[in-house]
Amino acid sequence: MSRHLLGRRARKTTKAGKAVRLLAIGVGALAFDRVLDLALEKLSEVPDPTFGLPFGLPPGDEVHLTMRDGASICVKSCPPEVESSVPIFMVHGWGTDMRSWGTIARELTSMGHRVIMMDVRSHGKSTTGAEGITVEAIARDLSEVLEKLDINGCLLAGHSMGATIIQRWLVENCSAIGPTPHGKRALAVALISSGATDKRQDPRLVAFATSLARSRSLERILSMPRLGLVILGIMADYPANLIHIRALRDHHKESDPITDRDTVQFTLEDYSDGLSGISMPVAVVVGERDRFVPVKNAKRLAGFMPGSRLVTIPGVGHVIALGAPRQAADILHDLAVPQDLKS
Repeated sequence: MSRHLLGRRARKTTKAGKAVRLLAIGVGALAFDRVLDLALEKLSEVPDPTFGLPFGLPPGDEVHLTMRDGASICVKSCPPEVESSVPIFMVHGWGTDMRSWGTIARELTSMGHRVIMMDVRSHGKSTTGAEGITVEAIARDLSEVLEKLDINGCLLAGHSMGATIIQRWLVENCSAIGPTPHGKRALAVALISSGATDKRQDPRLVAFATSLARSRSLERILSMPRLGLVILGIMADYPANLIHIRALRDHHKESDPITDRDTVQFTLEDYSDGLSGISMPVAVVVGERDRFVPVKNAKRLAGFMPGSRLVTIPGVGHVIALGAPRQAADILHDLAVPQDLKS
């Protein structure tokens, strides 16, 4: 066979191979597109305990309070339908703001509780101040807010980073030698999605969490219109509804990347050694499927405080406010109600 014929046959074979590859890529793209559609359809069928309003807060009044270092802290007070129980002051978690309490806050106001929430400094509508962003600074903010609004006899509740801040506040104000004037403002505490373990202070873990907090590659993937939503659904440690996933992604886009990077380590800090003198009622609440704070770590945290109890919510993970808002509200209400008799 001549070289000319061999060359023609080779070119035909190459063209045919390219056509097959292009066809395979096209078929694969169509199949992947269909998989994404099915995944999003499945996510949309998951029951939504937030009734389509994952971050919808009840009506209330907002105030901006100036702290000792010039920081402006946004606080919202939501009155109950009929005031009949102790107020509940709530501190949000990492990468979000007070809106994350949405459905829980709505449930609690319907139960007779006044709900007060703050945007932690550098989050939401709050600014930073000269002291910067530290757990100690935010704990001092909490004391100032309680004092400026003259809140007494409340239930303090914090989620994840917010629970860490409350732990720091407890160490500073409710030690074994007796509560400070600030410490007397709280009658009970709920630490949600928070735990204790010797490994939490590992600098390698802090470095990893900080780098992952705002990875540009991860941000690009998660921002993709459909693929990002599906990946977030896979990452969720509870049966997440598509409405939740969209809301979480949009909510996270609004947060400041520098603040996220600087504060992610707050969720890893451990103040459990200073909690042994805490005698007030404390509920340590954890989701059974929490990947970030395993139940064993929450149990260990509860073990440091003689007046505490561990409450595990089945079937949900770290973001309890979206996965089980009614159960969380019931837990907070039950913790607050006995304090009515003491107030």
